[in-house]
Amino acid sequence: MGFFDAFRDPPAPAQYGPQYTPVTSDVLLVGLAVGAAIVLLVALVVSLGERSVLTGVGFVLKVTVGVAVTLAILVCIFDPHWKRSSTTTSFQYKAIGRAV
Repeated sequence: MGFFDAFRDPPAPAQYGPQYTPVTSDVLLVGLAVGAAIVLLVALVVSLGERSVLTGVGFVLKVTVGVAVTLAILVCIFDPHWKRSSTTTSFQYKAIGRAV
């Protein structure tokens, strides 16, 4: 019995294979997005109390740009997928005295 095969009946086949992907990355990104949405919603509510429309729009614009830059930086820091890459190379090398 494998590590990801809990609660599967042995005679019946599974509809899909086991998933080896951790959920922690998606939860972190959703948390960052919800936090940014809360800050933007609070900025919108606060801007409704401004006397001048231009002052409120300027405030919301400043907060939106600040949140967008901060969110981009946090996603680059905490999301591990942007720095993964793979490539296939073929070359001859010498291992312990003979060419392989």
